Amino acid sequence: MANIDTLPRLLRVRDVLAFSGLTEPTLWRLVKSGKFPAPVKIGPRSSAWPEEKLMHWRANLPATAGPDA
Repeated sequence: MANIDTLPRLLRVRDVLAFSGLTEPTLWRLVKSGKFPAPVKIGPRSSAWPEEKLMHWRANLPATAGPDA
């Protein structure tokens, strides 16, 4: 069994919006276009984003452009 400290942290949409500074329509538009990581299913009606994928997205944003670039 995995140690709880080694499990990836999963963020729900409310937390992703706060993390990214995006609005919800912009978030889903970027997911659809492949410019933002897609969520993973965690249940029949639930999705979440692995925190490490969000950190990678943020680290690779162009320095002079916003998230829609």
